[in-house]
Amino acid sequence: MITKHEALTADLFHDDQCRKWRRNGATQTWKTRPRDFRVPVKHGMYIYGQIWHHDAMLIHLPGSDQCKKPESY
Repeated sequence: MITKHEALTADLFHDDQCRKWRRNGATQTWKTRPRDFRVPVKHGMYIYGQIWHHDAMLIHLPGSDQCKKPESY
């Protein structure tokens, strides 16, 4: 699981299958909903996606204890 601070600062993310996603823009936040965020991400050359605050439990950072693959792959 990632926190809002990690979503604002991290450049690489892993999903629940440990696929590597990288940041593809700025994290969007809202003043009226301070816990909400959206991170645009990219996997490979043609697959784009978004990490929303309600999906944060499925995402982790490379090298965390949730990660099944080594950090340098």
